[in-house]
Amino acid sequence: CVFPQEPCPQKATLAKVVPTPNNGSVELVPIHREQDESGQEALSFEFQKIKYSYEIHGKKQFLPVAFPVELPLGFYQNSRGFQEEQEIREAERKYGNNKNSQNSWNSHGFFQVFCVGLWCLDEFWYYSVFTLSMLVAFEASLVQQQLRNLSEIRKMGNKPYMIQVYRNRKWRPISSDEIVPGDVVSIGK
Repeated sequence: CVFPQEPCPQKATLAKVVPTPNNGSVELVPIHREQDESGQEALSFEFQKIKYSYEIHGKKQFLPVAFPVELPLGFYQNSRGFQEEQEIREAERKYGNNKNSQNSWNSHGFFQVFCVGLWCLDEFWYYSVFTLSMLVAFEASLVQQQLRNLSEIRKMGNKPYMIQVYRNRKWRPISSDEIVPGDVVSIGK
């Protein structure tokens, strides 16, 4: 093993993630450290776009961030939103921002180009050149399709816009990509 195993999460720099069968491969991911509002160190990592936080009190393991969706209906009806800036910062730290970034990088195409390069060392190199030209045409059509799909998504109006949020005991306009779970928002015309 290249990395020595550290049983204490507070001292570790990487976490070994073993997903359930057929849900990806084992990975080493960096552990992020932040100070929460009480001054304690909060540990987390991200795997397959899901944030996992270390439970200091309780099971002492990394668990996916739990969103408050199982509470009684009365809790949501009586919600007053965030009353203090400290609560807002804590929610942003716990849940992250409300932005979606997508990376469309295809490593399989690079592997195929590498294989074509190896095939060129064979005596039937012209088949490899033909395969390479077909591969370039295929990848170009994929990129064109992805660009077309991205432009369609951008036209759908998923840009952040100003909404009214009840924070610090008053209604205030904020960008829709800055809301966090627990915010009370006004849905008006």
